[in-house]
Amino acid sequence: MVYDPQFQHRIYDMLQESQYWPDQQMRGFQEQQLSQLLVFSRDNVPFYRDRLTKVLTADGQVNWDQWHDIPLLTRNDLHNHRENMLPTNIPAGHGYIADHTGSGTLGQRITTRHNSLMPLVSDAALFRNFEWFKFDYGKTFCSFLWDDMKAGSWPDGLEGGTWGPHWNRRTNKGKLVHINLYASPEQLAEFLNRRRVDYFTGRPKAMQSVALATERMGLKTKLSAIPTFGTATTEDEREDCRRVFGAEMISVYASKELYNVAHQCPVSQNLHVNSELMLIEVLDDEGNPCPAGVRGRAVFTSFFNTSQPLIRYDIGDQIVMGEACSCGRTLPVIERVAGRTNHLFRFPNNRNIALFILADFMKVLAAKSWQIAQIEQLHLEVRYIPDGSSNVPNFNKFTDILRDHTERDVRVTYKVIDTLPLTPSGKFIEYVCELPPKQNMGLVNNEL
Repeated sequence: MVYDPQFQHRIYDMLQESQYWPDQQMRGFQEQQLSQLLVFSRDNVPFYRDRLTKVLTADGQVNWDQWHDIPLLTRNDLHNHRENMLPTNIPAGHGYIADHTGSGTLGQRITTRHNSLMPLVSDAALFRNFEWFKFDYGKTFCSFLWDDMKAGSWPDGLEGGTWGPHWNRRTNKGKLVHINLYASPEQLAEFLNRRRVDYFTGRPKAMQSVALATERMGLKTKLSAIPTFGTATTEDEREDCRRVFGAEMISVYASKELYNVAHQCPVSQNLHVNSELMLIEVLDDEGNPCPAGVRGRAVFTSFFNTSQPLIRYDIGDQIVMGEACSCGRTLPVIERVAGRTNHLFRFPNNRNIALFILADFMKVLAAKSWQIAQIEQLHLEVRYIPDGSSNVPNFNKFTDILRDHTERDVRVTYKVIDTLPLTPSGKFIEYVCELPPKQNMGLVNNEL
């Protein structure tokens, strides 16, 4: 489906106003969106027909006092009940549908189905964030490609057209370029410098590793800003990018299932929730709401994804909500995200690498999840949970994959595990550096 070119613009204009709505007005808007979603889900999605009986009357009225009686939706539900979660009917005007598969860093590769309305409204919220930081759409923006190991490979990359909103007069002057995620930090540093990139987006650890490579190579690359996603940023990541690129990291809290959840405030490092797109709940172990300053489970209900409704979805992250922000915006504040973490791997000659291996390669190991650990400078240990199939792991092939992404002379060993290892605070680190502290300078948890 092709939308009216002005449709996203109208959404953007609403978002510019709604960021200052009083709480009562925002709650009224959310209840209107939720009412429509609940009725649609009960009538069209087999999975929800019984789950919503306490909160919905026969004539479609919502009993908000029973909201917390709706069972939480888990990743296991998405994995085990996918077919029953797909609707028998899609509302007219919600566009085409497509499947998206997450990285599987929490132990399961989750595939969810989205309509084209969802990225459209999510991008409108992203443009609002870009406006907070006065992005110039006439400049060059670089992003990663990772679905294909060859698409957009170094040194050429891939041209992507423009990147700004169609209604901004500067957009036609801007350039979007892509570079494959599997380029080395040195290749990425060279690409940014040669292409005169102004904005570079990716995971925080990847940004930090490119910054350190840029410094080591003596390049004088300067960026305007560094939007980051996937995991929270840390002060050492921000400081390295600030020192090398002269640019600030701007945090985007997002997921494959929900798209853009929250964006960094322009006057602080707080994250403002896109409340016009979703409802956020932060719950304790008993399912009760957590007050500001108390960590709890992050639970989301997305308003616009009628292709696979996610109602009270426990995403697997721990969140701390904050008090009202001094910037004047009334959007809820996320003070801290304690989700997945990763470490930088450190190799000889001061090479620092933010490792990322597509979850597609799990089938090479016949694994359903893994953790990759650097236990010596040239020794990686792959800890994996078998997928229970009759497939035989191809260790030689996976070793070659790791060597392609790290060092050719690295030694790789394999260890079968029963459960994913967690830190004492309950976090999962997919890529963990276990070198002694004196060899592991700059090692930090990737947590706000």
